[in-house]
Amino acid sequence: MPGSQSAVPEPPGAPDATPVAIHTADPITRAGVVELLRAVPGARLVDRVGPGVVVLIAVGDADEGVLAGVEGLAAGAVPVVLATGRVRPALRTVAARRGVAVVGGSDADFDGLARELSEIIEHGPALPAEPGCGRLTPREAAVLRLLAEGLSTAEVAVRLAYSERTVKNIVYDLTVRLDVRNRTHAVALAIREGLI
Repeated sequence: MPGSQSAVPEPPGAPDATPVAIHTADPITRAGVVELLRAVPGARLVDRVGPGVVVLIAVGDADEGVLAGVEGLAAGAVPVVLATGRVRPALRTVAARRGVAVVGGSDADFDGLARELSEIIEHGPALPAEPGCGRLTPREAAVLRLLAEGLSTAEVAVRLAYSERTVKNIVYDLTVRLDVRNRTHAVALAIREGLI
């Protein structure tokens, strides 16, 4: 795994903010990630990985090889793979089972990435659940609530200020994780089990 680059000055962040260590392959990517984290409330950049530190790894494309390389990178850390390229929806589910949150994708924009990172830093990554039961992240619960109200994917995206692709990924991940047939089944299960 490439080490952190230190050519870019780091914003201090609030002392009580969540510490985040960045790992990138080059200083240009690092500069972009540092700028992104400036827009994430509650994040404070640190130089070292350790317990309680979120590890943010910026890569061109997230694949199984990247996941294998970052799994267990640091005890007590929450690895986050920032994929600026294409990400298969199924990879997000595999990553969640390994304790790695994947953000980004080919349709990701700066504000969307900042929101996703902010949510992960504040609430932690989505935890995989056993079929038929579970714990929903605030984002998943919000999407299911709006779907239960009859909103379309596009309407949910507008209401939550996410991209439509992000909403589709959330719904796909939920159908896989909860082992349900489709979004209607996911909403019904969430209502029946009191998750929304």
